[in-house]
Amino acid sequence: MTKRAMAILLIVGLVGCSTKMGYYFLDWAIEWKLEEYVTLDAKQQEQFDDTLEQFLHWHRSEELLRYENQLAKLSSALKQQTLTPDVWAEHVVEAKSHWARAFDYLLPSLLPIISSFSDEQVAQVIAQLRVEEKELNEKYLGKDQADLIEMADERINKRVKKWL
Repeated sequence: MTKRAMAILLIVGLVGCSTKMGYYFLDWAIEWKLEEYVTLDAKQQEQFDDTLEQFLHWHRSEELLRYENQLAKLSSALKQQTLTPDVWAEHVVEAKSHWARAFDYLLPSLLPIISSFSDEQVAQVIAQLRVEEKELNEKYLGKDQADLIEMADERINKRVKKWL
């Protein structure tokens, strides 16, 4: 790791990991996650950087207000103790729509990059996916329905507390 990266990580660590601050470093986080899967060549990297910049601009200008509104409604329902299974289901549908809009926005820009992958790059992606599949299998395979529900409930509670 370079000295610059270490300094940046130290600063981020000292300032804290609030959601607002984390969002401003989303481009770096996405780049780091991408590097876990594949090493892009110079042309692909340039295309990806342009795509990421456009996506983040769109996301900030179009999507954040939707997230804020949904989280405010969810927070209000929790405070007023009006969060029913039906209301929760509506929030789940709304959250999935956030993902779908992001995917729909990104896909046309990412397809040319993905289509340009070499055989070696495809092998890199597949290898990382296999590692992740193995980790998921170790975590979830062999659990009964009750254990899986309990694990899901714990994850949901943790995330709701974190985001609200």
